[in-house]
Amino acid sequence: MKIGVYVCYCGSNIAATVDVEAVARYVRELENVFVVRTNKYTCSDPGQETIRHDICEYGVDRVVVAACSPRMHERTFRSALQAVGLNPYFLEVANIREHCSWVHADMPTATAKAQDLIRAAVGRVRQHEALHPRQEPVTRAAMVVGGGIAGIQSALDIANAGHPVYLVERQATIGGHMAQLDKTFPTLDCSACILTPKMVEVAAHPNVHLLDYSEVAEVQGYVGNFRVAVRRKPRFVDVDTCTGCGSCAEVCPSALPSEFDLGLTTRKVIYRPFPQAVPNAFVIDKVGIAPCQDGCPAGQHAQGYISYIREGEFEEALRIIREDNPFASVCGRTCHHPCEGRCNRRLIDKPIAIMELKRFVVDYVYARGLPRPIDPVPRTREERVAVVGSGPAGFTAAQHLVKMGYGVTVFEALPVAGGMMRTGIPEHRLPKGILQRDIDDIVGLGVELRLNSPVRDPSKLLRANGGSYDAVYLATGDSRATSLCIEGEDLDGVLSAVPFLRQVDLGRRVRIGKRVAVVGGGITAVDAATTALRVGAEEVDLVYRRSRGEIPAYPWELEEAEAEGIRLVPNTVATRILGDSGRVEGMECARSRQLSRIDQSGKRVVVPEPGTEFVMEVDTVIRAIGQFSDLVFLEKPFDAMVGDRETLATEVPGLFAGRGVVAGAGFVINAVALGHEASQSIHRYLQGEPLQQPAPNKRPVEKWTREEARTKVRLGAIAPAPRQEPARLSLDERVRTFREVVLPLTEEQAVAEATRCLDCGICSECYRCVWACEAGAIDHNMQERLEEIDVGAIVLTTGFELYDARRVPQYGYGRFDNVYTALEAERLTNAGGPTGGEVLLKDGSRPQAVAILHCIGSRDKKHNAYCSRVCCMYSMKLAHLIQEKTEAQVYEFYFDITAFGKGYAEFYERVQEEGIIFVRGKGAEVEAAVDGRLIVRAEETLLGEIVEIPVDMVVLATAMVPSADAGELAQLFHVTRSEDGFFLEAHPKLRPVETAMDGIFVAGTCQAPKDIPDTVSQASGAAVQAVGLLNRGQVEIEPMTAEVLSLRCVACGLCVEVCPAGAAELVQIRGQKQAEINPALCKGCGLCVAGCRGGAITLHGFTDQQLLGQLAALLRPMERVPAEHA
Repeated sequence: MKIGVYVCYCGSNIAATVDVEAVARYVRELENVFVVRTNKYTCSDPGQETIRHDICEYGVDRVVVAACSPRMHERTFRSALQAVGLNPYFLEVANIREHCSWVHADMPTATAKAQDLIRAAVGRVRQHEALHPRQEPVTRAAMVVGGGIAGIQSALDIANAGHPVYLVERQATIGGHMAQLDKTFPTLDCSACILTPKMVEVAAHPNVHLLDYSEVAEVQGYVGNFRVAVRRKPRFVDVDTCTGCGSCAEVCPSALPSEFDLGLTTRKVIYRPFPQAVPNAFVIDKVGIAPCQDGCPAGQHAQGYISYIREGEFEEALRIIREDNPFASVCGRTCHHPCEGRCNRRLIDKPIAIMELKRFVVDYVYARGLPRPIDPVPRTREERVAVVGSGPAGFTAAQHLVKMGYGVTVFEALPVAGGMMRTGIPEHRLPKGILQRDIDDIVGLGVELRLNSPVRDPSKLLRANGGSYDAVYLATGDSRATSLCIEGEDLDGVLSAVPFLRQVDLGRRVRIGKRVAVVGGGITAVDAATTALRVGAEEVDLVYRRSRGEIPAYPWELEEAEAEGIRLVPNTVATRILGDSGRVEGMECARSRQLSRIDQSGKRVVVPEPGTEFVMEVDTVIRAIGQFSDLVFLEKPFDAMVGDRETLATEVPGLFAGRGVVAGAGFVINAVALGHEASQSIHRYLQGEPLQQPAPNKRPVEKWTREEARTKVRLGAIAPAPRQEPARLSLDERVRTFREVVLPLTEEQAVAEATRCLDCGICSECYRCVWACEAGAIDHNMQERLEEIDVGAIVLTTGFELYDARRVPQYGYGRFDNVYTALEAERLTNAGGPTGGEVLLKDGSRPQAVAILHCIGSRDKKHNAYCSRVCCMYSMKLAHLIQEKTEAQVYEFYFDITAFGKGYAEFYERVQEEGIIFVRGKGAEVEAAVDGRLIVRAEETLLGEIVEIPVDMVVLATAMVPSADAGELAQLFHVTRSEDGFFLEAHPKLRPVETAMDGIFVAGTCQAPKDIPDTVSQASGAAVQAVGLLNRGQVEIEPMTAEVLSLRCVACGLCVEVCPAGAAELVQIRGQKQAEINPALCKGCGLCVAGCRGGAITLHGFTDQQLLGQLAALLRPMERVPAEHA
């Protein structure tokens, strides 16, 4: 082995502190060192030529260069070795500049340390192994992340070079902060005039794919071959269809603070950020789903129709209700309204009376003859669908299918339609004329209804079996009662609640005794009890096995029943029914006892308590302890037919059915939701689409905590307000009649109740925008989607945020009306801003004196020590604009002026000549004066005294800071950040747009604060680097990567957890799980090596032998071995 050592003077950088010749003499004595040379600049061509000469002439096979940091010239020296056939990884660089000469002033100390470092490098290079880089093809496309001026410039440059570019922007428009500016310094050009052509150009460029309103979700791969998952957020407006006319925003009832105008004005929930936005389409702001909509099984847009009620537009409210629910009249009376249980208003006082508002709308509109006539839907499809059962599920499916253009026939065995709504809900809760109104509206759409038409074999309806239908849906409902399983149930006088209610609803005579016991606690039990009173019973007891607080019926339902005379007997179990001569004479009961076991409902099992038996004297027992799907009228095997839990499809092709016994299936709104699902599955089946579809991405629910609600009340954002309750018939009027008990809200009550709505879902989905859009561009059902894109290079141009001025409370931002940030002031000066370009105080008057305070949040170790570079210039620009528009006296409070760019110093002189007063000293605080003005207090350092200047307006020049998610982005893209939080470049001078992750580049203010010219220049520089990579067609993969020794790996997964580049994963190899490292992703950081407990991972280029050889040489000087020197 022949080692060549080359010690560099580096001009005087090293030689000023390190005795280079003394180092060379020492190194010549080290083992295996064959040649030692010193050079003025080893990195120069002569220096490299010396290395190449020694390799060729003397057979040097290992090289140590003692010079500056390997980050500077390691690639240079590797190339020198490779040029003459020596493996480039037989090189070791000893950093004697940064580690010795630059950190030690004492020459003996620096020299001794240099000798140690070179000795260690020689010890290490002996153990080096030949490594070989891999060549990989490059995906010739790029991605630019961030659509500000930096991203636009980079994308255009790459696209103009002939490569496809994906420009990803998280906002609804490109343009970034530059779009918010009025003028640009120092030339005072119109910012929009400069930016807008660029925005239009990049959007129209054939090589640019604009991914607006999107975010990068995941980054995999390596230089030249990245796979990026992009989350495309739903705009709810089709960009290609939208004409930008603005009709939607004109009718939108809800407004929010405008982000583009920094809250100085409002914008609608459907909006375009600014007139020149690209794409020039609107977007709907949906922060999340309103809890009421999330709680509704059918997804009813309650917030939408409530917003119409608040405005007095009742017919439009009904139109919204019917979008999701064909049984508006029914659900306005009998719904169990889970929506109200989710309402955020309940955290403040009481939930919104959503069910009552729905009923009010329906009754109000129909009472005035307002609803538009129902026109049949045109038949556009050949296929026909049969629905067996006319309950809420069947009719909902029928309505949706007929709206899709199918022919639909509903078969009903009874002489009346409506299922359990007709025969299971008593008249005093749901008048049958009201139900018929909803049914007539459905039939009016073109649904064929066949009454008295039982179906025994539904498969015979299918066209494949000689029938006339292409699909059949079994929607027979829950009408079979559950047995009590006790002695005496076969006695005369024992009834089931559902048949009992059916007989009464059909107008048939029902024989009932004077003393009735209803066993059960649900709403069917309560209905049976109140109906029994109305058909002649004198005493009715409601026997329930659990406590009053556990009863399934709603408290208000139970209270209404008790008010009519029903007596609740809780914690009581019916043990047997007593009779004489075949008729009921009593019911034996016992007090209930709960066991530790849990039943199917999730509650503790209830059993009778021995020794507590007693007899209730009754002559009628009505059992009401649950219902289940009734298919007994069908022939086998259809009497036990159950649909798939996901698709509702049965084993018979084309035949669909419910899921069987499901908790809550008996509620009308749950059945409506099931009908929606059935219609979608049948539609997919008829169109040949897969029945199994991925679940749509669900937006988050705007669910408040109680503390959040209290805070809103405390801050005055919400005021408590009483809930409006409907009137009820008097007891005298209702007990012996079937008149409807609950009366509708009055118009005044409905509007007052609707006003209580908190609009917590932001967009109420009132559909005003949909109906106003002539182009049909709006789709409230748009879903978020994930796109995977392959690219070879990525440019990060994610921009900056402005320092939050609230963090320096001494300046009064957020406390005093007329304290603004510089960007807010910029919006005031802009002709397209909230005041049309007039600089006004909050009271609408013009300021007479304005103070601009520099360096807010920068050049301050308590906040940010760095200089934001642009604050001085944009402050002077604002001073000029404010004075020009208001003729106010403007004061600039500054440390010193940073005016480094072309024309900047001249602009500084210009504003001084215009009369701007410069106060050298940072503003200390802003206080309110007695006369309502503001006092700026500061130390004038030139005069050495405290000054207090009264002004009308204060403008704070806040610092540029990294975006709030810069840390997350750094992890996502595997790049590093500097101490100040901005993305860190690979080298500040030699590689200013590269990052530690090969193939990923940075540009603009995500890397550091900078002005527009520097941002554009750096963006073009990053584009050049990206294009160079793409043009090469292939990329060299660094071989210093980790490798798993499979025989030692125990698949603990620790390497997967610690790998920052995502290169390690657990895989199955020949049936055994073990770790595997993708060398293309590995960055050679060594974390996996250090973390592996079993020593199962080695890092090429940093093997144990190499590191131990380096340490051994460093800790123990080697003895001299005679060698022939050149």
